Amino acid sequence: KLLIITDDFTEKFAKKVVEYFELKDFEIKVWSGARPEAPLATVEEAVGICNEFKPKVICAIGGGSVLDTTKMIIIKYEKPKENLFMLLPFFNCLGLRKKIDYFIAIPTTSGTGSEVTQAAVATDSEKDPPKKLEIINDEIVSDITILDTDFVKDMPPFLTMATGLDAFSHALGSYTSNWGSPYIDAMNFTAIKEIIKYLPRAYKYGSKDLEARGHMQMAATMAGVGFGNTIAGVDHALGHSFGKVFYVHHGLSVGLFAPYALEFQYKVTDRWKDLLPLFGIEEEARKNRNDLFNEFITKVKNFITSIDG
Repeated sequence: KLLIITDDFTEKFAKKVVEYFELKDFEIKVWSGARPEAPLATVEEAVGICNEFKPKVICAIGGGSVLDTTKMIIIKYEKPKENLFMLLPFFNCLGLRKKIDYFIAIPTTSGTGSEVTQAAVATDSEKDPPKKLEIINDEIVSDITILDTDFVKDMPPFLTMATGLDAFSHALGSYTSNWGSPYIDAMNFTAIKEIIKYLPRAYKYGSKDLEARGHMQMAATMAGVGFGNTIAGVDHALGHSFGKVFYVHHGLSVGLFAPYALEFQYKVTDRWKDLLPLFGIEEEARKNRNDLFNEFITKVKNFITSIDG
């Protein structure tokens, strides 16, 4: 049995997945009740469907909210007594994969990286203003991630820009966090390089530039691996709060704060210097540290504002 989880927009993509699973005689159900920002009420609704349908495979098709909703659903379906507010990051052994065998993630945006991270963010709508709830657990990482440009090619310009800036912030914050390793540094560095080159093209040309769409998909996933194995910058904490209170898209929120998060890190690291060539800056002997950093920050800000949303 396969349960496909989507929202009312991404439900249209389910047909392509259904066709393949029908070849293996799966019994398939599609639930399109996921909502933006992953309100907890939708999680409870979907768990009821899981209890009735009893899927062995769950496939999430959608943006970050759909993927994060699915992660919460899996926890509450397999462990109904688990309190989502009390899960400790990294130290909680949940013992999942007893009711389902596989969790498949198919992102329809290029930004959150949720398809490869152990994090999920939901919204507690009972709070005023609504409050973000973050869960981190290794057992909610997807077993299979599928990147297909057919699922992202028709993203509208604003969503392309906002989710792209989310990935950009992930990679920048993670690289300058001092938590890196050679493998993760390579992921973040390449993600930044790809985003600088391909986000403007994906925003401008959309479905007419599938090369840019494909590179942005990979960049977002690499940035997800990057910050998922280190830490996001302080721009994410600020962006979560700002976006929830003022109803601003998450990716745009963290993009606005990204340069200031870099300034915060500037006090304790020079890792930003590794990124200078990506922005066309030469580290000349005559430039002092402050001048060099100011030029770097100006380039970062100019890139962000050049993606005219």
